[in-house]
Amino acid sequence: MTEEQLPGGGNVFGIGRRKTQGQLARAELNQGVGHLRQAATYAARGAGATVGPRVRAAQEYVGPTATVVRDRAASGLAT
Repeated sequence: MTEEQLPGGGNVFGIGRRKTQGQLARAELNQGVGHLRQAATYAARGAGATVGPRVRAAQEYVGPTATVVRDRAASGLAT
């Protein structure tokens, strides 16, 4: 029976060079950071889908008043 190499460089039967404690810890940390990034991405997408329509509605509601206030402030008229 011959040892076949996997594309990632590992062995089919898991027999190969053992990893040091540092290598194992680094691999676990990298995996944990990857999961945190993925969770943050999912949370941002969900928040954007939930909050986005409300923000747009508020902008449409406040927009005309904000334009009037901006124009008055730019022209220096106080009424």
